[in-house]
Amino acid sequence: MRKEAPRKSGATRFFELDAMRVLAAFAVVCLHVNPLGRLGEEASLSCRLAANAMGCLFSFGVPLFFMISGALLLDPARPFSVRDLFSRRLSRLLTSFFFWSALYALAHCLLYGKGKWTFLNQLIRGHYHMWFVFAIVALYLALPLLRPVAADRQATDYLLCAGFFLSFLFPRALMLPLSFPVPHRDVLESLQSTLFQLNPYRGLFSVYYFFLGWRLRRDPPEGKMAALLCLSGILGLALALVLSGREIAAAGVSAGGYTENNSLCVLAMTAAVFSFFQSCFRDAAPREEIARRISALAGASYGVYLVHPFLLERFLPAFPQQPVLLALCIPFWGLVFFSVSAAVSLLLMRLPGIGRRIV
Repeated sequence: MRKEAPRKSGATRFFELDAMRVLAAFAVVCLHVNPLGRLGEEASLSCRLAANAMGCLFSFGVPLFFMISGALLLDPARPFSVRDLFSRRLSRLLTSFFFWSALYALAHCLLYGKGKWTFLNQLIRGHYHMWFVFAIVALYLALPLLRPVAADRQATDYLLCAGFFLSFLFPRALMLPLSFPVPHRDVLESLQSTLFQLNPYRGLFSVYYFFLGWRLRRDPPEGKMAALLCLSGILGLALALVLSGREIAAAGVSAGGYTENNSLCVLAMTAAVFSFFQSCFRDAAPREEIARRISALAGASYGVYLVHPFLLERFLPAFPQQPVLLALCIPFWGLVFFSVSAAVSLLLMRLPGIGRRIV
């Protein structure tokens, strides 16, 4: 294990993790800006493929958030107490959830003329993007159980290896032939169903990424292993582009199986991004001004996640019908909405008393 280098971007922050957190937030905003699901029937195939390509490119956003959290919270060397978990981390998550859920629910009811029961339902359910808060709360509640596993190298490696085969490799290996007109398709579908029932990791992709982040931070890949991991990320992106593009060409839409958080392609891309940032910045010492700015943006990343759909739903941009321009507009508008959301988040953080509890 490599010795930890003193290249923190703040008192308790690390520059490479802060930079990854900023990139993850930007990627999520780009995914939500992407008009692929909103393109009308008049949109050409080339425009759909261009939007799909950008969706594939930024599909690592949410899994990267989980990896960053795991890299920090599963470290046995970091202080941990159940009291701090409930009084600080979980209380902040719950406060921010109900604040923003109430805001989104109120806006929905005012816009569509709904009453108190709709408001209550929306409040409890949360806005569509707030599933992430539920997932993080669940991980925090399981932390007292997960940290002892992370402290045991053999147990961590077993969890990751078993999860890779059961959740990522086998199901996706079966999904590929099912996308072609193969004989005895029903047999493959039955085998896929059996594997799903046997898989104890189903629905636990967040736990997998949580542990993967800690594993790659504990023992960062070096040399050929790092190059191989980055190559697998490029290959994962290429496969996602080709296979999801094939679905769009055949049916007009993609089922999303190659860009979901628990897909093999997204796993490869996310692990590659994490490894790349570690290899580039883990022992780097950026200028203090750069580190300070990145640290501030990283601190606002949770607020960006909470704020940006509110802005998008009120100022949704139009996209050109030329595929190249459409593809370029997605990161452009993503940067615009990311910047505005970050500014709003930083302003809200300054509210006395509740600022840092709601973003």
